Amino acid sequence: MPVGSSGGSSSSRGWGWSFFAPRPGRHGYYSGAYVPSYGYGYCLRTTTVTTGAVATEVVTGEAQAEETVAAEESGVRVTAGVEGLYLTAGQRGFLFGGGATVEGERFGLTLLGQDIAVQADDGSGAVDHIGVLTARLSFAFLTGKHGRLRFEAGVDTVIAPNLIALGPVLGLSGSLWIAGPLALEGSVFAVPYPYWELDWRAGAVLGLGPVGIRAGWRAQMLDDRGLVDGVAHRDTFMGPYVGLSVVF
Repeated sequence: MPVGSSGGSSSSRGWGWSFFAPRPGRHGYYSGAYVPSYGYGYCLRTTTVTTGAVATEVVTGEAQAEETVAAEESGVRVTAGVEGLYLTAGQRGFLFGGGATVEGERFGLTLLGQDIAVQADDGSGAVDHIGVLTARLSFAFLTGKHGRLRFEAGVDTVIAPNLIALGPVLGLSGSLWIAGPLALEGSVFAVPYPYWELDWRAGAVLGLGPVGIRAGWRAQMLDDRGLVDGVAHRDTFMGPYVGLSVVF
């Protein structure tokens, strides 16, 4: 303010940048899925910044203005969980898997493993097992108060009778906050070569503190493209899933 003028101070409130304008919330974990008011959700940190200096011809002094800035909590978040799926579409069996995700404000790493156990279709009563191991890097290109959308890329390994194959995996995953502790989640991933795999899911999550209870529908198609015996074998595994995730 120019010398010789009288004046005071004013304060302004602003938000840190994000694709969606953030909203105030208690501190908690931002898994990329849920809401600020719950541990299994977004969180904002509030910082008070003191600025400003005022001087006049008669009195020289300082007046302080406070500005509150909210931004997404930085740092690394770790999530671990398990998931079970009951096979339908005429198949008898189940899928059981588990894994962990380490994610920062934008980048993350996911490690997953699963076992698909399905009754053999040759009438022998035996159970066939197919294992899938996955490692993916992720980048959240949209993030804000309503959720998170990621691009993911990595490697997928299928371990089946008479076959072990590894291929690149690409896909999208995301979540959308609805209300209270409830969120929607979804993902789609594909392996184009040397075998073909398509894996998609759609579900909902209930966040209770650091715990997320997940449920929905998942479908996974595997096609060996004739790698075993020169004849293409395609199996589709689908059904309802239930999972439990914990934030550390």
